[in-house]
Amino acid sequence: RVIAIEAMPVEALSPEIEYVEPKRAPEIEFIDEAAPPVPVEAAKSVAWEDPSRGCRFSRWWSTWSASTFDMANFWKKMPTDAGHRAPITYSWYFLAMALLILGLPLFGLAQLSLAAHDAPATQHLLLLGFYAALFPLTWLGTALNTWFAAALWHLPLKLLGAKGGYETTVRVVSYNWGANVWLLIPILGPFIAGIMTIFMNYSAFRHAHQMTSGRAFIAAMLPVLLILGVLATVLAIGVACGGCPSEPSRCVLPPC
Repeated sequence: RVIAIEAMPVEALSPEIEYVEPKRAPEIEFIDEAAPPVPVEAAKSVAWEDPSRGCRFSRWWSTWSASTFDMANFWKKMPTDAGHRAPITYSWYFLAMALLILGLPLFGLAQLSLAAHDAPATQHLLLLGFYAALFPLTWLGTALNTWFAAALWHLPLKLLGAKGGYETTVRVVSYNWGANVWLLIPILGPFIAGIMTIFMNYSAFRHAHQMTSGRAFIAAMLPVLLILGVLATVLAIGVACGGCPSEPSRCVLPPC
């Protein structure tokens, strides 16, 4: 028996199902261009003002290292309108460590001395209160010194074209206080601290106050120029008035 097989049209065949691997999500997320831009100031921060960067000493050390050895990058990242308290506390923290490391043993020796002389309990309490009061008193002294120094700096900086306000100057003075750590080095400490202060001020004025390099250099050298001017004036008066005590008529300047 012969069976006839009728061919079916190709169009009637069901198409094979093809497996397509799903595309991976892009790693880069595109932000709507219409969305408002994130302020640049919001991205700025320093380790000292960021509690997530570790313990207080670790943040102080990181801030000191950055402000000393990576000046330009530090001042570019420092917020200029984040308040006075944090930078002033940074300046004071070194004094607080000194009070703990050096002051605490002295306090203990003083308490032992009072105990050896059978001093009344009130004297022990007074000594304890005095030691405890040193911490807030030194913070207040640091704040007053910072505000006064910033006031002296701010006028010449504005005359030289500084863009930042008084708050920026306060923060510059506070964070540049770290140059005083070099005073711990015997003999050469004051010289190193002075040189570092000039470099740190130049970088701070250049980036935090957005001054030109030439004007920032002049501003950083102002204390040196002031000292040289005073020395030159004293020397000129001394040379001109060499015989003033006995012969005032020999003075070129008014009698001494």
